[in-house]
Amino acid sequence: MLPFVVAATAIAALAQPSTFTWVSKDLYAPALGGIMLSIGIKLSIDDFALAFKRPLPLSVGFIAQYVLKPLLGVLIANASGVPRMFYAGFVLTACVS
Repeated sequence: MLPFVVAATAIAALAQPSTFTWVSKDLYAPALGGIMLSIGIKLSIDDFALAFKRPLPLSVGFIAQYVLKPLLGVLIANASGVPRMFYAGFVLTACVS
């Protein structure tokens, strides 16, 4: 259901941007926290048990998120020739995207 809510909200924001002008930057973090909480609430103990019964995909995902993606961020930063002060931004963006 969440993907449909997100898609409907995005379409509404594109169609009538003025409807969402009340959303300030101060609300971004609480809104993101609420979204993460709503996703986490839907998980059950069985979901975690299933994940730990198959450690290979779990390990591959962990390594990709915290090793491969930051490394790709550094490589892209090097390849595009950005100043050193922007490296942290590339690495952090690569980690969370």
